[in-house]
Amino acid sequence: MPYHAELIKVRVKNIEEIIVTYRTQVEQMYPRTHFSFTHKHHRTDVMRNLFKAAYALLSDSLNKLEQLRQKKKEIEIAQEDDDSQYQAEQQETLEIITEKIERAQKVYNQEKETYRKRAKQYYEDCQRFEKERLDLIQETLLKFIKAAFSFESVTEQRQIYEDLVSMLKIQQNSLVDLNFWAQNYGVYD
Repeated sequence: MPYHAELIKVRVKNIEEIIVTYRTQVEQMYPRTHFSFTHKHHRTDVMRNLFKAAYALLSDSLNKLEQLRQKKKEIEIAQEDDDSQYQAEQQETLEIITEKIERAQKVYNQEKETYRKRAKQYYEDCQRFEKERLDLIQETLLKFIKAAFSFESVTEQRQIYEDLVSMLKIQQNSLVDLNFWAQNYGVYD
């Protein structure tokens, strides 16, 4: 019987070690954020900033393109309303803006392609971090299951089981127990 308690103590100790190891790894991967109880992956801010920076370039080129398109619309509307003497001047301005729009469109297309490449790389990095997290959880659960339901001491556990069954069969006799209780409660003399 005391050996069974030792097996349980060893099992509990192994589980506690797994929990401590897991907590240490989680603290490294997800440190606490400034005086709070929340945890955040140690690369969260870096990855967020990389995404923002990559998108900022794309957004800037799109804004420039939209501004040029708006200017072009304004000139086209003004051309319809103006006299013919100003239309030639506005036509030149319109051609210049159209060329700028074409260049801005090319820049935007290049920025879009660059953004997609960067975003894909950043996303793959995030996936790698998430895979590390999921692998850590899986590894910890497998260790926990192994420690909790280990077959390493099956022979000892089987022996404990057989000893307990044998002890119960030998030492526990229903008739003797019933007679004992009957005598103690005065049922029999």
